[in-house]
Amino acid sequence: CTHWQGILVHKPKSIPFNILEETCKFSWFLFEIMTKSMILFLDKTNSLNSDKRFQLLPEDLVSELNELILKNLLTIVQIHANTSQIDLAINLNNDIAYFLKDMLNIMDRGVILEIVGKYIRDLSSARSTTVEDLKYQFLAIICDHEPYVPLNIPTEDVIDPNISVTEISNELLKKHFLSGLAGHEVTSVVRSSDSISRQIAIEFF
Repeated sequence: CTHWQGILVHKPKSIPFNILEETCKFSWFLFEIMTKSMILFLDKTNSLNSDKRFQLLPEDLVSELNELILKNLLTIVQIHANTSQIDLAINLNNDIAYFLKDMLNIMDRGVILEIVGKYIRDLSSARSTTVEDLKYQFLAIICDHEPYVPLNIPTEDVIDPNISVTEISNELLKKHFLSGLAGHEVTSVVRSSDSISRQIAIEFF
């Protein structure tokens, strides 16, 4: 994690292309090493099957993980602007999504969902139609995990038919984060004048 950050501390344009290409192409392998290292650590500390995931892993690791994801996001946005490197951006974006999906079964889910929320917000702030595909592909991967259903089972609360779609989306964000986040991203686009973004959002659902 630390060594990977050491590479990404430089701006993508200043990193030799062969290093950047190999890092993006084989990011899945680097994430796999990190995942297996965490599992081995939890097994060694007899915490692998613990129901209480809060602070099972060192705080500095969680902080570095957060920083690594955000630096990779910056890399994705910058290299995605170069049409010859779009495949690298798509590959890295998907690998991050699969990694965070795995982390939902290992780390404190609240921490991971917070990272997911910031990742999506930062992708949205790029304000690029071409980045929309990355955002919805990322969400599709994250939402396709085993705990998704129990984490997003509707409550018995009756939704007031008089409240707006935005208010419903905000309510879902509070109670069922992933489904609320997906709904929020889609509803914020379907009412825009950007027909391409609307089409991408509709296809996501």
